[in-house]
Amino acid sequence: MREEKTPTGTRIVLMVAPEAIAEQLPWALNEAAKLNPLVRGVTPEQVLSSSARFTDRIKGETMIEIRLGGIDYFRGALKAAMNLLGALRVDVALSDACDSVREFIKDGSGEATDMIRWVADAGRPVGLELGPIDHVLALHGRPPHVDGCILFFGAVAHVVRLGVGYDGPDFTAAYIVDPLREADPAELRDPPFDPATLPVFDRQPRLPNEDVWASMSERLQVVGAVWERNNPDRG
Repeated sequence: MREEKTPTGTRIVLMVAPEAIAEQLPWALNEAAKLNPLVRGVTPEQVLSSSARFTDRIKGETMIEIRLGGIDYFRGALKAAMNLLGALRVDVALSDACDSVREFIKDGSGEATDMIRWVADAGRPVGLELGPIDHVLALHGRPPHVDGCILFFGAVAHVVRLGVGYDGPDFTAAYIVDPLREADPAELRDPPFDPATLPVFDRQPRLPNEDVWASMSERLQVVGAVWERNNPDRG
């Protein structure tokens, strides 16, 4: 939103907005009135009736800032993994081996990087796939640990360690969903997978580094390609 002056001296308020602006027009008109008092009294209906719709490609580079991390983010990610473990192996989820992660989820106590880390390995982790930008949870219990991997939108990947001191039999637990709902089926509950495809927890960095950003950037290219495919008029 900005005010411009025409060659004839007329002052206009120019608003460039997405299609969803109709719901925000009262607010936008109030802001426009601060720039030009003559806008006062203009109704949303008048604006919509005189507006013009156009689409165009963004010129130059577009920088997208992604902020991930923080204790609440990690608690939420671990809670998703523990929900899966609780649904499929409640005996393990309630065992002493998972005490630390349960306490971290509950009140943030403990060291997050002992339970969740970033994935620096290149390529797509986990041998499960329905579509290009799946959400995936995959767990593997093998004494003395219960480890796993979380994948958001096929791009943001974490390894998790839910259990320490686990002494039960080997098991796997998984969930995968295609958020685009293009795959058939669009979700699988507890599908089989090869645990050897999981990134090794102890080999992943506690904090994101250049290898993490490089591998994530590679996977994010797929997310961008999917967006362009589904939004050809906005690519």
